[in-house]
Amino acid sequence: NNVELVSSQGLILGNSTVTGSLEVTATTGNITQTGALDVSGTSTFNATQGDVVLTQANTFAQAVVVNAINATLNAATALTLGTSTVTGDWAVHVAVGDVTQVGPLTIGGTSHITASAGNVTLTDAANSFAGAVSVDTSGPLSLTSAGPLTLGEVTTVGDTVLNSHGKLDLGTSTFGAKITANSGGFDIVQTGPIKVGGNSDFDAGSAKIDLFNPKNSWSGSILYKGGIVMINHPQLM
Repeated sequence: NNVELVSSQGLILGNSTVTGSLEVTATTGNITQTGALDVSGTSTFNATQGDVVLTQANTFAQAVVVNAINATLNAATALTLGTSTVTGDWAVHVAVGDVTQVGPLTIGGTSHITASAGNVTLTDAANSFAGAVSVDTSGPLSLTSAGPLTLGEVTTVGDTVLNSHGKLDLGTSTFGAKITANSGGFDIVQTGPIKVGGNSDFDAGSAKIDLFNPKNSWSGSILYKGGIVMINHPQLM
């Protein structure tokens, strides 16, 4: 039913089925696995002096909490993230289903999120992403940060909604449909070319919008609000 495992060193998890909640703590060392986990309740993995690396075809029916240096989570079905702190890099892959959250995420390094057949919705107002966030999703993307937000490489099929309270960097991205980006009154910029498959709505308040990469590709209308606005468009809007 319920399982609690605590180790003074690392832990290697084999094929396991837990009908209740699972809590795993490695005081020092990593939490890894050699077999898939099937957990019906909540899952908590603590490795504050090591990494959490769960790369099997896991099934987590309820929220997953991770506290570690670096973390990799793989799920065969939808993944719900609870309040988690990862001081280094964070990677999430879901084969079928959505990536959502019920608590804020604090990520000190880069983030890589893949939803091969699902949506990505990480809209907690207290999220913090210190490094670049890369996303590959077959559906829409909704991403919120309490501070600045830097995208790495993003590919979406559905609509994209981005909200930050700091500088918003669109990275090198392909937005399959409409994009709505609000920086909370800070600059909206890019580090590489972006492609937009639908309408665009950029709100930087009175701050700068600098989307002047000559390789940008636009479809649909462009609505913008900013101080200095530079948008490279082949038809000069």
